Amino acid sequence: MESNLGFQVYNLARIYKSYFLSVTHSVQPRFFPEQWIILNQLKAQPVIAQTELLSPFSEGGMAGLTRSLSTMQRRGWIRRAPDRKDRRKVNVALTARGKSIHQQIMEIGREVRPNLNAGISDEMKLLLVEGMNQLEANLMSEISRMRNRSRTHARVR
Repeated sequence: MESNLGFQVYNLARIYKSYFLSVTHSVQPRFFPEQWIILNQLKAQPVIAQTELLSPFSEGGMAGLTRSLSTMQRRGWIRRAPDRKDRRKVNVALTARGKSIHQQIMEIGREVRPNLNAGISDEMKLLLVEGMNQLEANLMSEISRMRNRSRTHARVR
């Protein structure tokens, strides 16, 4: 099993994303998990600097985040405005429509969660989350180590 862990995580993420898209389609066609992450962050913290939302977009970088935010703004879910104290910063906030979309997706989650969690004990869920958190920490550490090594090699040349 250990040798298949990376594949299992990747495959589950791929299947989960496909499922997410199908169950959220009734609320909003082409609603992506990255948008859900942003809605959740904004629900927890009403105003966030755009750069603070970057973490789920590490692969696409700022361009991926900007695309998602632009789509969400066009749909009326968020508003963006320059920070009053630091005009270089752009703050992002949920609109009433964004709060409504968030609530609708939460309701879908409550409906489907029992089926998705069937046969998985609370103890097993806790172990899975702990294992995934450790895997994430290991990957982030390895990525950092590889970047540092690349910088060192670039300076030597």
